[in-house]
Amino acid sequence: MKSLILMIAALPAPAFAEGARIVFDCRTLTRCDAAGSCDVATDPHRFTFAPLARGTDEIDLYEVSYDEVTAKAEAPAGLRQFSWSEGEADRQTLLLNDDTHATWHRLRENDAGNTEIAFLRCEVLQ
Repeated sequence: MKSLILMIAALPAPAFAEGARIVFDCRTLTRCDAAGSCDVATDPHRFTFAPLARGTDEIDLYEVSYDEVTAKAEAPAGLRQFSWSEGEADRQTLLLNDDTHATWHRLRENDAGNTEIAFLRCEVLQ
């Protein structure tokens, strides 16, 4: 199993030129709502991050695809996190916690209480 953190750290500028992609094959372990109520879950998610450009202010730009969704994502260089939105009222972040775990935070601003945090176990496929 490849390390999540090492894969992100290993994406220097040439990776953008070569079009390298990062694929995280994840499974939800626990899902929590805004009130702190948590349930065990096992739903699968495959995140594909395709580099688009090295942005300004050390922000890398990606296209993220998952669960039949495609969006533009940003990743501050060296911080092991990706942020994106599916629309104006949506904010999402995937934070790589360690070599095999990630946290996915989803906030929908127009729907009070529709915030979800999922704790994931992931494997890097590419």
